Amino acid sequence: MGERAKPIATPESAFTTSDLPGFGQPPSEHPDEIMAFWLKLKPQERVIIGGASLRNGRNRVELFIENEVPVLREPDILDPGSVRTPCERIHMALQLAYIDVAHRPDHLETYRALVAEVVKAVPSCRPLIAAIDECVRAGRIYQAIRSTRPLLNHERESISHA
Repeated sequence: MGERAKPIATPESAFTTSDLPGFGQPPSEHPDEIMAFWLKLKPQERVIIGGASLRNGRNRVELFIENEVPVLREPDILDPGSVRTPCERIHMALQLAYIDVAHRPDHLETYRALVAEVVKAVPSCRPLIAAIDECVRAGRIYQAIRSTRPLLNHERESISHA
C-alpha cells in the first residue's frame, strides 16, 4: 500500500491511479448510515440481510428491519459464481465490504487492487471509477455498489465491440 503506482504510457496520455482524486486513501470513519426501515419483497425476490441470503416465498411480504444491518436487494446482488469480468470483481469486492463489515478493510484492499488493474488496462473507465471511489472514500459503500452500474454497462459495451 505504501508505494504509489508508476506512470503508464498510453496513447492518450500518461497517468497513474494516483490521478484519481483520493485514490488509495482510507475510507471515511463514518460507514454507511443503516437505519430501521420497511422492506417489501416481491414473490421469489432475493435479499441479503446482515450476511444472510434469503429468498421470499410465493407471496409478497413486508418486513420491518429494526436494527442496523446491511441490506442488499436482488438488483444489487451479484452471485459469486457468476462473477467473470474485472468490473464484476470490483462490484463483488464492494458487495463483500458492505455485507462483511468485520473484514471490510480486507475487501477494500482487494477493491483498490482491482481498480488499479482496471484503470491501467482500460483508461476510459477512470471517470466511472472515480465516481465509485468517491463514495468509498466517504464510507458510503452501498452507494458505491449502486455506482458500479455505469461501469458494468461500459464494460459490457466494450466487450461487445471487441
